[in-house]
Amino acid sequence: MKQTRKHIQNTFIELCQGKPADKITVKEIVASCQINRNSFYYHFEDLPGLVVSIVEDQVHDAFVAEGGSFTSGFLACARALQDNLDFYRNIYYSKNREILDMRLNAMVEELIRDYFGTRIFNLYDVSEEDQEIIVQTYRMEVGGVFMCWLQEGMRYDLVKRLERMFELRQGTLEMMVQRADRSKRSLNGPVWMKDFEPKTN
Repeated sequence: MKQTRKHIQNTFIELCQGKPADKITVKEIVASCQINRNSFYYHFEDLPGLVVSIVEDQVHDAFVAEGGSFTSGFLACARALQDNLDFYRNIYYSKNREILDMRLNAMVEELIRDYFGTRIFNLYDVSEEDQEIIVQTYRMEVGGVFMCWLQEGMRYDLVKRLERMFELRQGTLEMMVQRADRSKRSLNGPVWMKDFEPKTN
């Protein structure tokens, strides 16, 4: 079943290289996959659902594949978007643009919220309000880099842009956590920094 789902996703991505996404039909997809319509609708509710699944899988799989590093994980997400440039450009200029914007932003927030919640906030005494402020800050910054890249025509190297942003902000999260930590345990040195910050020369 997973192979069929992946096959449908890959077929849609390939079809997007040759024609506008709005012109692609379920009939065309199932014909290319050599499956019936029931198989398509078993895995996806409709074409927008197929688009959402591709965005979710590519972003999630890229992040997880990095094995727990925050910056490397999001750089891998950026690389996944850039490696599928034709697909994302096609979707962005289609009627599914709003779906792409909303789901990509939501995925960024989910990954940040999960990472901070399980690897940082659980180590200290940080209020729920401060946790939300920190999550929102990084969601706006990481998600903002992705959104600007889309809005500006995907014409520059997204990976390099995001990497530079992380470099310029190096140490910011550590300061935010130290100021928010009511236990002051973070003043002893954050053990999570080695997995969070990028390595610089």
